[in-house]
Amino acid sequence: MKLIKTKIYLKPSSVFSKGLLVLLVVLLLGHSPVFAFPEFSPDEGVLIIEKNTGDVLYEQNALESFYPASTTKLMTALILTETIDDLSQKVTVGNEVNQFGWEASQAGLVEGEELSYQDLLN
Repeated sequence: MKLIKTKIYLKPSSVFSKGLLVLLVVLLLGHSPVFAFPEFSPDEGVLIIEKNTGDVLYEQNALESFYPASTTKLMTALILTETIDDLSQKVTVGNEVNQFGWEASQAGLVEGEELSYQDLLN
């Protein structure tokens, strides 16, 4: 039996070599794309979805309910300052303040209370 030695030369631009490089990186860093994600505390809800396929890449407490907290506050302040010219204008707190669960922050608002928009921003 005769042993035949063969050399394979790959161009750096070839699809095969790029695929091989990606495979090596994945094998060296781990089998999951999660290696690139930051660490999340156990009480945080996280859902990371691939934009094009809709595949779930990572989830943690994904079925739990969480209040949006600071995001809601920032968006409310932004919309308020863009739409109201006179922040000293008074507004009356409606009954909507009573429609949230006990765990939601209501900022001490009481139905029927009159406050200025400036007071609400502070």
